[in-house]
Amino acid sequence: MVKIGRYNKLEVIKFVEFGAYLDGEDLGEILLPNRYIPKDCKVYDFVEIFLYKDSEDRLIATTEKPYAQVNEFGYLEVVANGNYGAFVDWGLPKDLLIPYSQQKTDLLVGRKYLVFVYFDKKTNRIAGTTKIEEFVLDYDNDFRVGDEVEIITTEKTNYGYKVIVDNLVWGIIFDTEINTQMYVGKKTKGFIKEIRKDGIVHVILELNVQYKFDRQTQRILNHLKKNNNYLAINDKSSPQKISDLFGFSKNIFKQSVGILYRHQIIEIDDDGIKLIKPID
Repeated sequence: MVKIGRYNKLEVIKFVEFGAYLDGEDLGEILLPNRYIPKDCKVYDFVEIFLYKDSEDRLIATTEKPYAQVNEFGYLEVVANGNYGAFVDWGLPKDLLIPYSQQKTDLLVGRKYLVFVYFDKKTNRIAGTTKIEEFVLDYDNDFRVGDEVEIITTEKTNYGYKVIVDNLVWGIIFDTEINTQMYVGKKTKGFIKEIRKDGIVHVILELNVQYKFDRQTQRILNHLKKNNNYLAINDKSSPQKISDLFGFSKNIFKQSVGILYRHQIIEIDDDGIKLIKPID
């Protein structure tokens, strides 16, 4: 499904003097102006574009990248105030409107603010808001210890920085675990060290071995070490066999094996799993 305010891969269906038209599916044909057409692009090629509306409210495609897509946060600078709200620079020719009703405080030209970009179904336009709290969850159970995540810093605190993790939940980074320059608005990669009881995600910037694995994943590692680095068990094995060996469900086993595989600690074949990078 083609989404306004997000990156899409669309098929080129024809060329005209001023650009190329892309197949926007239920949105119809969408113009990609000449200046954005990739070199050697042909009909039937797929092009990755960002889709938004121009100053005349027409759908238009661009290969330029905004500082934040719809459903993402960005630290954006106010460039003007108008009759309907403030305008911020979000990296595209048309500035992003933050309506007065979506401003937590008055927005001053030249200042940067943390903005959530959303699609307003009432006006059918992309807009921004500084009332971000309603868009950040208190908890998300899909996160696992060791996962790589994207963070954006939102506030300096007495203990470090408050961050938003993967545009979803609140997180923290402690000063004692920071070895690079940090500042409010910085976007960077991090890794989950701990998911606290209050739901806040404890993030670190570098993945030390001792933080990579939770207890279930470590249990798989221990069994591998005890069995010459190989186990004849994988995601095709029965839930009972997995439970008998490890003491947890098949679903947890698959998640834990996925963590080890993503970190290139194991190989998976048709018969089992093999430890290829021993961990002390």
